[in-house]
Amino acid sequence: MDAVYPKLIKAAQASYAVCLATNGILQLVYADFRPQILPPWPSWLPGLAICARFVGVALVVSGAAILIKKKARAVALVWGGLLLAFIPLFQVPYMLLVSPHPTRLGAWADAFNTLALAGCAFVVAGSFPEDNVNGRSKRFLLRLLERLIPFGRIFFCTTVVTFGICHFLYSKYIDTLVPGWIPWHRFWTYFAGVALIGSGTAIIFKIRLRLMATLLGTMILLWVITLHIPRAMADPYTEEGNEIESAARALAESGTAFLVACAMRSRDKTV
Repeated sequence: MDAVYPKLIKAAQASYAVCLATNGILQLVYADFRPQILPPWPSWLPGLAICARFVGVALVVSGAAILIKKKARAVALVWGGLLLAFIPLFQVPYMLLVSPHPTRLGAWADAFNTLALAGCAFVVAGSFPEDNVNGRSKRFLLRLLERLIPFGRIFFCTTVVTFGICHFLYSKYIDTLVPGWIPWHRFWTYFAGVALIGSGTAIIFKIRLRLMATLLGTMILLWVITLHIPRAMADPYTEEGNEIESAARALAESGTAFLVACAMRSRDKTV
């Protein structure tokens, strides 16, 4: 088993790299920001396409850096900080001032996805050794962001718990996401809701942390295989590749859960 964990960690780190690169490629193709990166902007905003593609390039390069482990810790920390900052700067104002449904929990899905991606970034950053960075300002920024690494699992699992609640609030819609060949759609909708709420809460409060993180990672990975990949293959173009992005994000979230479990195992071995 000891030989399996390093490979699992590498695969989990790669899953977040794939997620970043996928978002970047979609922004380059469609010249528009993914809503999980920034909320919808007014169509009249000048330079929107250029900005989206510029950030798209940055996302692809960042994904590649994490994949090849080139300043991977620093890259993940920066994206974690940026995504976290985007929530109060862009996501919340958009929901309160522009969105037609600011009181509906489901309407906040993109904002919570941003929070999850930020949390994943901090968990991924914590799985890499510290980088040797020159310059006082750089060291200060990275050290400041490193203080958020322990909160990564909380940011991530806050979204997990919220989406678990959505399984009950919007059960009719969630039913439609269950593959047709699986019977008892409502049962699986509620089962998944309970599993998300239970595992997310347990991880936040460190209750059987290693076990719950492993179960959460396994469950989401099964969704990637049975739900997200088939949907992405069947409908790769609607909403500017939304199903493709959802599959990549779910893969990254599965990897993040496994990283939390691996981190707990490493700590147990050193005690």
